Amino acid sequence: MMPNYAPGTDTIANGVRYIILQVASSLLLIVGLLFTPSGWGFPFPWASLSVGGTLCFIAAGSSPNAILNACFGSKFLVYIGNLSYALYLWHWPVLVFMRGTECLKSPTSMVIVFAITLALAMATYHLMEAPLHKRRPKQTSKIFGILLPLLAITALISWSLGFYYIGAVYVDATCSDGATTSSTAATANSTSHEVCSGGGGWHGNPLTWHPDKSSSCPMNFSWSSYARHCGEDASDVTHSRFLFLGDSTMHNLYSRLRPIFDSAWHDTAVSKNDCDRMEFLGLDPAPEWVPPPQGFAPLFKGLTHPYCQDTRSFRCYRGQVSVASGNVSKQCVLDFEYVPVEYAREVSLQTNETNTTQGTIAAYVKKRYGSVDAIITNQGLHDFYIEAMSADDYVESVREQLLAFQGSVTVIVWILINHIFEDPVQMPLHTNARCAQWNEAVTDMISSEFPNVYILDAYKMSQLQSMHTDPFHMTLDYYDVLADIVLSFAIPNADQ
Repeated sequence: MMPNYAPGTDTIANGVRYIILQVASSLLLIVGLLFTPSGWGFPFPWASLSVGGTLCFIAAGSSPNAILNACFGSKFLVYIGNLSYALYLWHWPVLVFMRGTECLKSPTSMVIVFAITLALAMATYHLMEAPLHKRRPKQTSKIFGILLPLLAITALISWSLGFYYIGAVYVDATCSDGATTSSTAATANSTSHEVCSGGGGWHGNPLTWHPDKSSSCPMNFSWSSYARHCGEDASDVTHSRFLFLGDSTMHNLYSRLRPIFDSAWHDTAVSKNDCDRMEFLGLDPAPEWVPPPQGFAPLFKGLTHPYCQDTRSFRCYRGQVSVASGNVSKQCVLDFEYVPVEYAREVSLQTNETNTTQGTIAAYVKKRYGSVDAIITNQGLHDFYIEAMSADDYVESVREQLLAFQGSVTVIVWILINHIFEDPVQMPLHTNARCAQWNEAVTDMISSEFPNVYILDAYKMSQLQSMHTDPFHMTLDYYDVLADIVLSFAIPNADQ
């Protein structure tokens, strides 16, 4: 309950109390302003600082000696307070409009946004809000009769716009050049083989990626369209094999294949846990497991359990879809497989021939299949836990992995590290600056050394906070789009 002040009762004890409240208010508000993160941890617990500071500010306001509160009671700040609601209402549509025409990368553009918002707020306050405060009609039914049609018209316009602009106007917006991020990775490198090059934005409901360069971004994979082409090949059975290799992004992407193929999908094999990888791969483990050297993984369970991985019980999967053509002797088969790999520098799985997980999986591909049509892979986020690992170390690890698969795959799609929402307290090493640096370094290396490796820039596609379910993972809409792009790109004879 806010303390009451009565004249003549402002004792020394009360004066000290109000000074403490003012100091506490100032410290809490300043700390909250400087250190509250924009991602996870807000609103709770970080917003508690601002809330606590505000409560102290209000409590101290009942004293005539509350200097801090008196400062905020100046005519100028009271006027800004009167404009605050109009500023709140106008700032978002102005930002959306400006992002549609200006990327808001320069201080000048932000000053323009502020000036436009302030001008609109002042006009709204003086021409609408203040006159309405002074004039209070006795018959509220007249106000209701005027506002109801206006609300209905607004709802109708919002509903009609929502089909296309729900991803831009109500969630986020894209720049006129499509740049939704400041990533300097594949989008800036014209020599790279990039899937979905250039910019784009999320629109619609469900959200769908709309690329600026649609010709570089095959989408709308159709299983029925692919099935109609079955039998065009001269062979009796056409086999296409696809390997998904990587962390939880690959796991989530693989899991979204099943809805695409619906009843045609069949799981053919599933591992039991994260410690039976060698058995699932059909490889003999090395007689003695060698622990990782400094700068290598595993770091957690796999460090104390040989041949286990730090994959949080992610399993290996094999799935298959098949269709017969009009001529029953012709059959088209698509084989899919997911093998978890958390780190770019990992030694969880070892054989007599190789002591790295990536080398072991490459040996498995050559032994089981000879070659596969496409490998879709990623790594990087978990490597951030390795404090000593640099961008050069990461690039060298990716290079070694790509070299290990040479000769056993037609096309590789490397998915860049996605945008994250930072938590400097819990995960100080996981920063978007590090993501961008590593993405740019690995893009430059792939572009110059591996002509059969294509890049999918997940960083530019993972900017919307509303699409994140936690600092690293995204909603199903995001993984559905990635799966659609990958299938449309990697599988031949899919009508677009």
